[in-house]
Amino acid sequence: MAEQVYRPGDTVPRSGIYRVVHAQHRGEHEAVVLDGAPFPACKHCRNNVSFRLLRGAAPIEKDRDFSGSDAPER
Repeated sequence: MAEQVYRPGDTVPRSGIYRVVHAQHRGEHEAVVLDGAPFPACKHCRNNVSFRLLRGAAPIEKDRDFSGSDAPER
């Protein structure tokens, strides 16, 4: 199965850690990106950047043990 490649302006389908590949000005790196937001453009290479999901991860705020007011008091 081919890896899905995302570009600036595409909607982030799943929160997680993405590999970010720039045109030339810097090497690949990893970044946390949250679902529902658009993938951003790079301020240097503009839309010549791509994103590939490495590992999905839910934001802590969406985890049932950390969301809402059910948390025990300290």
